[in-house]
Amino acid sequence: MNVTTQNWRITANAAGYSSALPDENAAREEETTVDALMEKEEDTDTFLSSLEALNNQKSDGSDNLNMKSSKPKDSVGQLAAELSRAETRMDVQQVLSKASRALLNLKMSATASEGKDQKKIAQMIKRIEKLIKRINKKLKHLSKEEQLELHRKRAEKQNDTQKESLLRNELKTRRSKRRKEERNYALKELAQDGKNSTQELVSGLTGAAQESTSLDAAMMGDLGSMGMDAGAMADFGGIDVMA
Repeated sequence: MNVTTQNWRITANAAGYSSALPDENAAREEETTVDALMEKEEDTDTFLSSLEALNNQKSDGSDNLNMKSSKPKDSVGQLAAELSRAETRMDVQQVLSKASRALLNLKMSATASEGKDQKKIAQMIKRIEKLIKRINKKLKHLSKEEQLELHRKRAEKQNDTQKESLLRNELKTRRSKRRKEERNYALKELAQDGKNSTQELVSGLTGAAQESTSLDAAMMGDLGSMGMDAGAMADFGGIDVMA
């Protein structure tokens, strides 16, 4: 082999190695991005739990004020938060069971309600139905992810590192995207629950204040009437004495 040929091969090998570097760097960057997203998801989980606890406190406050509420025991926000945390089909099925019971209770309540209460219940029914659609969608996503995991393990056993890496990255990307959507949806529904609880709280306080004002006015009216009666009796007594 002459020196020229040898130099050409060395150059070619170096070029091939350099061309492979961007792919490796891209793969590393992708894994770093996925890890960063997972860290953000953990932060979002903490915020999600805090918001859920805050809504529970608001609900307890409403119950202490003996306010009427059309909300089911398991609110849409709470169920959406449970759904975002569920990572197995069994866990998702449990959320589906709760949502189905809540929907049935709301529909039964709707038949016996009217006016504003009926409108509120109708809005809750729409939210629950949307939640059930998302639950069924997640079941499909989990089935797809389970298939990808099986293919990944098979590639790992066959020592097909390239295919195993591709499947692993696809699985991470799918899960990261799904979890992000689920958390955003849960945060949105928890915020709506908080808004509804605040409105009910304000409405209850306003109603109590109006009732108290009406009672005070009635008492003042009674006192005024009693004062007039006492004055009349005094005048009548004075006439008797003069007579």
